[in-house]
Amino acid sequence: MDEELESGVVKKFLYVNRRAPHGTIYAHEALEVVLIAAAFEQDVSLAFIDDGVFQLKKDQDTSEIYTKNFSKIYAALEMYDVEKLYVEKQSLESRGMTANDLSVDALLAKGTVLSHRNWIRQNYAREQTKISWENFFKEWDILICPQLATTAIEHDHRKISERTIMVDNQEQRYFQQIFWPGLAVNAHLPSTVFPTGLSKSGMPIGLQAVGGAYEDKTTIKFAELYEQEFKAFVVPNLD
Repeated sequence: MDEELESGVVKKFLYVNRRAPHGTIYAHEALEVVLIAAAFEQDVSLAFIDDGVFQLKKDQDTSEIYTKNFSKIYAALEMYDVEKLYVEKQSLESRGMTANDLSVDALLAKGTVLSHRNWIRQNYAREQTKISWENFFKEWDILICPQLATTAIEHDHRKISERTIMVDNQEQRYFQQIFWPGLAVNAHLPSTVFPTGLSKSGMPIGLQAVGGAYEDKTTIKFAELYEQEFKAFVVPNLD
């Protein structure tokens, strides 16, 4: 392997992770090997099967087994241009897991260390999305959709990676709230939130009017007209 790396030839490596993250040294050492290979600019992929899927499980707590929790190291993979991670669906299901059980912390951390090359890739996808929205707004003036998945919630003082909210009686990650506002923000589109009334619990409900690029005045005018027609804003009783 050393001769291949020194020659400048890029090799493709697929590392298969079958072991649980703790109890043995296999998972930790495998991750170290991956980072070493990636540091030499090799094309590295990771596959997680069998008990290896537990390596990506969110909210790992190793305090009672007196071992280091190295799961957050996976967030560093982006810095090494390791982007191809594969998880076997059957292994997840046979262990009572779904994609929602996988760590979100790594996804959040990856965004903060995004390399310029990968930012260019992501920005290209954004530009394609903007073109699709441009075609949509050739036929429609505005898009009306939710602004968030819930009404106003009590502030959670825990760090954002630990916060959760209840949506349709199901606990979800706080970070998932950005889905609806992300429709407009990701494509640099204007969005105006307007009130539509109160929920059964007395909390204000709002929708957002999304417009085409640089059509800020259109979404603001729509919200103004809606308010004039329906008088939707009601001051909530916070007592």
